[in-house]
Amino acid sequence: MSKTSEEKKLDKKLKSIRCVGECKCGGKLIISVLAPKSERFTISCMECGSVSDARFPKKGDAYTLNGIDDNTIKLICRIYEQEKIVITDKDIEETPISPLVNKLHGEV
Repeated sequence: MSKTSEEKKLDKKLKSIRCVGECKCGGKLIISVLAPKSERFTISCMECGSVSDARFPKKGDAYTLNGIDDNTIKLICRIYEQEKIVITDKDIEETPISPLVNKLHGEV
């Protein structure tokens, strides 16, 4: 049985999600490598709905990739490099904080 176009879209979205750590609440922190350039630093908790910016991690959140604790920017850059997406210093400095970022678990 072949997949419908909606199922294929969902598969693509699910494959784009990367776990980048653990939220203060214990939920998984995720990013999407398909996110538009303006949302590349946006990190969401699947459990509580906290949304943060990787450049300004919220206190109590732990960022890890393959069991290695790391600086959040380095971690995000490594994830995007695996997808052949280069994040420049200019991107890091000049991309505005997403309006999706919320105050749950603290200010940015």
